Amino acid sequence: MHSIVAELIQEVIEDFDATTLVSRASAGGRYVSLTAEFTFQNKEQVNRLYAGLAACPYIRLVL
Repeated sequence: MHSIVAELIQEVIEDFDATTLVSRASAGGRYVSLTAEFTFQNKEQVNRLYAGLAACPYIRLVL
């Protein structure tokens, strides 16, 4: 999952540093939360990333 999300972000944010992607398991161990640090350059990047993440069948929620 970690690599899938990193790839989706790198498709939109070319200089994304995948080492900033941090994962944390839920209390029940059923889900994994991923946090990444990057800066959008424009609104188109925001829309493209949300669309890419939402289309991924392994991702349940995008905030």
